[in-house]
Amino acid sequence: MIFLKQLIKSAKHTGAIAPSSYFLAKKMVSRSKIKNARTIIELGPGTGAITKEIIKKMPTKCNLWTFEINQEFVKHLKEKYPKANHIHANISSLEKLIEKNDIGKIDSIISGIPFVSLDRKDCEKIFSEISNIMDETTKLVLFTYSTSKFKSFFSWFEKVDISYVPVNLPPAYVLTLKKKK
Repeated sequence: MIFLKQLIKSAKHTGAIAPSSYFLAKKMVSRSKIKNARTIIELGPGTGAITKEIIKKMPTKCNLWTFEINQEFVKHLKEKYPKANHIHANISSLEKLIEKNDIGKIDSIISGIPFVSLDRKDCEKIFSEISNIMDETTKLVLFTYSTSKFKSFFSWFEKVDISYVPVNLPPAYVLTLKKKK
């Protein structure tokens, strides 16, 4: 119910008509290679469909940090997933947020940001912030409902893998990316 209320309030920031499916969450986490991760960040976790799968699969001594713009989702995440660190923030200043919270090296970034519903300028700012916190070993895994932003993704990041998840509403592409050299 919380998802529907927030979708009505702000479809642009919610970015989907339903929470991510179990199949999408599983695909995202399997592509993120978190088996040996020490620090994972999740951008735009929404109500936590992917967060749940990350927590199930992440190593015991791993830290999960989520960054969510919607305060109601953050409250929900704090109650449902107390094992993670949940930050209410706009990630257009992600690099500063990482420094402020003394997060350090990031092994994996998992994104639920609705890039298709954002304009080019906002996407470019977010891509820049993400790129700035990555190193050559950091994996970025994101999903999108359309191929329309692929060119933008590949101008900022190097493609590692693309998968398709038909069992999601709507069906989604999962992109695994790394920092461009």
